[in-house]
Amino acid sequence: MARWNELMAIIQSYQQYQIPVITLKKETPKLAICQVFEKVNTGGVVLNVFELLTATYAVDDFNLQTDWYTRHTNLKDFKVLGNLQNTDFLQAVTLLSTYHYRLKEIDLEIYKDKLSSVSCKRKDILKLTSNNYRAEADLVSQGFKLYVQMILILYFKFVNQLYSIALGKLWGKRFLVK
Repeated sequence: MARWNELMAIIQSYQQYQIPVITLKKETPKLAICQVFEKVNTGGVVLNVFELLTATYAVDDFNLQTDWYTRHTNLKDFKVLGNLQNTDFLQAVTLLSTYHYRLKEIDLEIYKDKLSSVSCKRKDILKLTSNNYRAEADLVSQGFKLYVQMILILYFKFVNQLYSIALGKLWGKRFLVK
């Protein structure tokens, strides 16, 4: 009977437990949402920009985690990109997005001192909207793949040149030996 009472006490404590809920409106600015996530995070682990954007993009019905998993699976086929992190990818997308934004400002003939910077600092990444991410992410993925191909071409040209130099020295010694 004592065990039964202990079990009932445990069950009652679970039934009476109140789960805190924070409700945010769709209009809540992303930076405010990120701040709420950082404040509520009681585990002591600082959330990275990928985790914060994953939460904010969910408001737009976009799953950043799934998108990254698909992209990373395709990119890690190239060994040199196997260690590419989600935050690295977000930095590249942000650089491209801020670059395109700056080009639009130039087209609008905004004064040079008023032009936005091309940047990928944490604050810039957190400003990246899900629409901007979607607009630039495919181009960044293609850019990473082209980068790998370019590096391979340069590598083989370098190796070929070293091989030619080595052969030249080898052949030169044979003809110069007395």
